[in-house]
Order: sequence, then structure tokens, then C-alpha cells
Amino acid sequence: KATVSVLNWPGARHQVDTMSAKEISAGVSPTSPGSAAAVRFGHLRSASLGMCSATKTVREIRDDVSVLMEPYAHSERPIRLMSVVLNLLQTALGVGILSLAATCQYTGVVGGSLLLCGGGFLAYHVVKLMSVSMVLSGTESYEGLGEFCYGATGRVVVQVTLIFASFLALICFLVPLKHSLFDALRHLLSYESMQRFQDIGGSPNLCLAMALVGVILPLCMKRRIDSLWFTSLVGVFFDLYFLVMSFAYFLSNFNTPLEERVCHELNTTDVHTLHHHLARDAAASDAAASTPHSDLLWIGGSFAEFTRTLSIIACSFVCHSSVFPIYRELRTTENVPASFQKITQATKIVMAVASLIYVIVAASGYSMFRELSDKASSILACYDPSDPAVIICYFGMCVVLMCGFPLILYSVRYCAATFFYSDEAMKETPISLWMHVGLTVVLVAPVAVVALFTNRLAIVMTVGGGVCLPFFCFILPAVLYLKVLRLQDGPACLALLETESASAAENSRNIAFMQALSDDPWRYTRGHVMLAIGLVIQILSVYGTVVAATQS
Repeated sequence: KATVSVLNWPGARHQVDTMSAKEISAGVSPTSPGSAAAVRFGHLRSASLGMCSATKTVREIRDDVSVLMEPYAHSERPIRLMSVVLNLLQTALGVGILSLAATCQYTGVVGGSLLLCGGGFLAYHVVKLMSVSMVLSGTESYEGLGEFCYGATGRVVVQVTLIFASFLALICFLVPLKHSLFDALRHLLSYESMQRFQDIGGSPNLCLAMALVGVILPLCMKRRIDSLWFTSLVGVFFDLYFLVMSFAYFLSNFNTPLEERVCHELNTTDVHTLHHHLARDAAASDAAASTPHSDLLWIGGSFAEFTRTLSIIACSFVCHSSVFPIYRELRTTENVPASFQKITQATKIVMAVASLIYVIVAASGYSMFRELSDKASSILACYDPSDPAVIICYFGMCVVLMCGFPLILYSVRYCAATFFYSDEAMKETPISLWMHVGLTVVLVAPVAVVALFTNRLAIVMTVGGGVCLPFFCFILPAVLYLKVLRLQDGPACLALLETESASAAENSRNIAFMQALSDDPWRYTRGHVMLAIGLVIQILSVYGTVVAATQS
């Protein structure tokens, strides 16, 4: 089959489906009833209505599935700013919202809030540096940017770093998911029903396996990250619900004495609240350990606690891996300046909203439960699920975790595919359906296995935030950005001109925009400052990780 690239209709351009060579030579219109485009559209319609005939061959059914999952990377439908904001916000929030109350415990309400706002500020500028690097280098992937700067060595370093950091992030999604699902079922079902469920093998791991097969894997099969905007909308809604619930819970218990503020997970007087992973803690055997005793800390903490706070915050604004696929999809319908402005504007909104949500949730949770916010598996586990508002939040956070997982996996799958195909080949011809499904299953399987044998989220976040994520989030983008600035004379403009199919006037505007970016007098200063900050965070985070491991 040959591909008819573009058909100009009044008011818009539409991507034309494939046509057979015989039809093209015969002059058949792609919109005529007997053309291949119309036939494939009919297949899509019948498949979407679930009316596939029983007499269809296996090949025809496979073609229907292929059409349903076919990427529309060359679609002329523009991507809305709200879609970009929702996907980035869902990726940035993710699991971090469950663990940030510990930042206020370590450094105080004021100190933790300032650090959280600083983390969002730095994350925005890192994404902006990455966007400038993509524009000046003419690349649309993290791996391609690494190859542009340092050749094959840079490509491999970026691939390994991206896969390892994303694997840690994916594990952070699954570990609290299995406990939240099991806890929600524990309090939703009666005691007898829960006993029967456990008698047949019911456990947090079984709940995780069912969520993976029933929800997460189907969402991971999506070809285009923009198609996940609705699930991101649902996830952001429940994040906001958690914010309102935690703040309302704090206000309603503002005058409640500390001895009456019982952390649900640590309260061993109720057999329904026992967690198998709390048996390791001898303090949990004392009912008094489920109530806070310390005074409210406004600012302070030890140096070791400060470094641990940096490790947690480093895990809480990770949306860097989603920037490249979103920019790549933006470039299919918009020019370079419009794509750059949309990704930077969306990032500014995302980091402001995420910082505000983090500050309110962390301050409310810590002010309510004080030092217990670090002893429990997550701040959500401190609230009593017997309250209908809390049990809704349990299920809502499960939805948040399940909806955020595919966004992280998207960039990992693309990175893994670049081991077999070049960026140019994948841009011209997307990978086959079988390769797409195979890569998805192969990448999800090891993450699921590690999550099944890990019960404490703090372990994963401390190791990831202290060892890998500072390098991935701050150091590597700054190094690549500075390298692009040194290589910007010549190769960048040539790369853009070779890949741009627009008019000469639009190319001139694109090059003028790139020239304006490269003429910024503070461009090198921004890169060096971000590199210095990244190195400091990396050193302090590693120190905090070593101290935490020694104390454990």
C-alpha cells in the first residue's frame, strides 16, 4: 500500500488513510464508498459498535484491532492546552501527595512549605531548559537529545537513566496502590466477607494483580499520550478531593486534643486496622503509639532530616519524562514557537497548582497527626476509613495511581523501542501492534514483581530520590542544555530546516524564534546555576539516604 499524505479540504487539512496502489493508479478518491479508506473506516465503526461478524477471518479481526490501536501521530487535530496541563499535572502529582506530610515533620510547616514551593520553581525551570534544548537541537526525544550532544554514548546514558528513574517512579505507583485497594476492601466488606476473601487467597498482592490486568494494562496500550487526558482529568479530580478532605478534616479537629487524634493505621485496638507490614514495628503494639504527642514544629529540624526532605521532594515533581512525548505530539500540528510556548505555559500552570496542593495537603496532614505522619505507610492511612468521605478518598487515590502509571510508562516504552528503531524510523513508521503490546508487557512485568515484594513506599522514595532522581531531574538536563548551547551554531538550524515541511516564511519565523532563544544573555548562567543546584541536591540526597539506611 502507498500512503496519501495530506488532502486539503476547505478550512482544514485532514490525514488521508491508506489506499491500495491499484486504487491510486485508477484515480479512486479516498472518500469514495469503495476505497480502502472507507472500508477501514467501516471496520473501525463496526469494531467500536461490537458488531464484528462471526464469519470474519482471524486476519480481518486483527486488522480491526490494529485500526483501533493505530496511532494518529500525524492527525491534524490540534492538542488543547488543557490536555497538556492535565497530563503533566497527573504525572507530577502522582504518588508524591501521599508522602509529603513528612517534609513538614522534618523541617517544620514553614520550612516544608518553602521547600515544596522551591521544588516546583526548580522543576518549572528545568522543563524550560529541556524545551529550549529541544528547539535549538531540532530533536523531539530525550534519547535524540543525548545523541545530538554526545553521540552514541550520550544516547545510551540517557536511555539507561530514563529507564531506571522511570522504573523507580512506576514502583512508587504500585506499592501504595495494593495497600490502598486492600484497605478499602477491608472496610467496605463485612468482617465475614473479608474473611472469605482472605481464605481464598485474598491479599494486597492479589488486589494489585487484578488492578494491573483489569485497568492498568488496558490503559498502557494507548498509543498516544494525548488520548489519556480524560483519565488524567479523573485523577486530578480525586487529587483535589483529597486536598479538600484533608483540609476539612484538619479544620474540624482543630481544637481536638492530641490524645484524641488517633492514627487509624497505627491503632491496634481495632482488629480491622491491623496491617501485615506493621508487625515489624514493636511500638505499634502499644495503643498509645497511635496518638501524636509532639508540639507543632514551624521551622527547624536536623541536617539529616533536611537531606531526607530533599530526597522526598525530588520524587514529587517528576514530570520530565512526559515533556518529550507531549512536545513530539504538539509538533505534529503546530510550529516550533507555538509548541514551545504551549509546553512552557502548561508547565508554569502545573507547577503552581502542584505546589499549592502539596503545601495544603502536607501542612494539614502534619498539623493533624504530627510525628505519626512519618510512622504510617502514607498520610492517607492515618485517616479512618469508616468515614464515608475517607473511604471515597481511598478509592479515589487508587484511581489516581492507576491513571498516572500509563503516563510514566509511555516514555519508557518509547525509550525501549529506540533500542530497536531509530527516531526517524519511528516517526515515519510507528512500531507494529505486536511490538507495542510486547514492549508494554515486558516493561510492566518486572515493575509488578518488585512491587509485589515491596511493602514500604518510603524505602523506594528514599532510594530513588537520593540516588537517581536528582541526576535525572536536574543534572542531566542542565548538562545537555549547556552542550546544546555550545553546538547551536549551524547544526540546530540545519536540523530544523531538514525536518520542516512548512513554507519558507514559516521556516524564517521558526529560525528567528530559535535565534532569539540563543541570543538570551542569561542562557549560560541559567544552565550553570541549575547544574550547581543539581549537584548540591545530589550530594545532600545521597547523604540523607546513607543516614536513613544506617538508622534503619
